[in-house]
Amino acid sequence: MWSNAGPLRPSCTGPACEGEDPAPMGCGGDGAMTTLGSLTATGGQRLQLRYGETCRTVWVRATGLLVGDRVVLTVPGRREQQIAAVARRDTGRYLVTPMVAAADPSEARACLLPEGGGEQECLGREPRREDR
Repeated sequence: MWSNAGPLRPSCTGPACEGEDPAPMGCGGDGAMTTLGSLTATGGQRLQLRYGETCRTVWVRATGLLVGDRVVLTVPGRREQQIAAVARRDTGRYLVTPMVAAADPSEARACLLPEGGGEQECLGREPRREDR
């Protein structure tokens, strides 16, 4: 028997989602999120900055990272979140940063810090002087 359960309701919104994984919290499923922008870095790593409209959060989905690469997500006034490819298994799958609350997702910024200290590549808003 089929059930029409209706739209998925998230388990958190805004600051209550800080540091959580978007999928199990109901923020990252089909129709629950939007990709704000994408970046393919010089080394082939790919970042997608995502926004969960119902959850009012942002996060980064990354793929193609090299061991030692880090991805840092910032939103002014919120705690920074990051992920790193620490083992070979991390290089062949999607990695997702924990969520950051974002009343205005246009303020989010995601940066790839490549292993070996190469030039960082970023996606999203440039920080204002007062944010630094």
